Amino acid sequence: MPQLETRLDNTGATARFGTLLARLLRGGDVVLLTGELGAGKTTLVRAVASALG
Repeated sequence: MPQLETRLDNTGATARFGTLLARLLRGGDVVLLTGELGAGKTTLVRAVASALG
């Protein structure tokens, strides 16, 4: 299973990354997000969901 670890400096970068990530996802893919409270997990998920429609 491929793994990716990244650090993003701000919410804009997180949203852009989420949009790019959405382009790579296919039906049945599983994504695990971990991070401290306030790390940007929700921002990332919102960007992915928005990009997926």
